Amino acid sequence: MDTKKELVAALALDPRVPSKAAAEAVIDALGDLVEKSLAAAEPVRLHKIGVISTYMAKARAARNPRTGDPIDVPARPAISFRASDALKARIRDTPGAVA
Repeated sequence: MDTKKELVAALALDPRVPSKAAAEAVIDALGDLVEKSLAAAEPVRLHKIGVISTYMAKARAARNPRTGDPIDVPARPAISFRASDALKARIRDTPGAVA
């Protein structure tokens, strides 16, 4: 699923979801909750999926690809996703899951 529209349509097919409007509301609410939690530096644990968390990426030296000049990249907050063991096993055991 590449777009929110596709995700809403797929979620609306689940018999536990009463309508497309409800599916869209759930996706929007989940997005808001994840955003607020990560902004507060709290990890988000999604059952059967994994953990989304933040960390401080180290300062590093880089190069401008156009000019080749060195650039100092400061430390910054970054987002990390760690897949659950159940998700890893599902992907590993599904033929053709990885292209």
